[in-house]
Amino acid sequence: MKIYMQSYKEKLDFIEKSISSTENEMQKKILEKLLIGYQSTYKYMLNKIRM
Repeated sequence: MKIYMQSYKEKLDFIEKSISSTENEMQKKILEKLLIGYQSTYKYMLNKIRM
């Protein structure tokens, strides 16, 4: 499970880097929405592991 969470964290980092390097505003908005979804899923999974 730790490996899966680590790869999920790497995806979050990649999306954050993509947002900062993208100049197209439409792509930024899409990536920001994707990031929000990934962040909430990541937090949910961390809470489930801790229980």
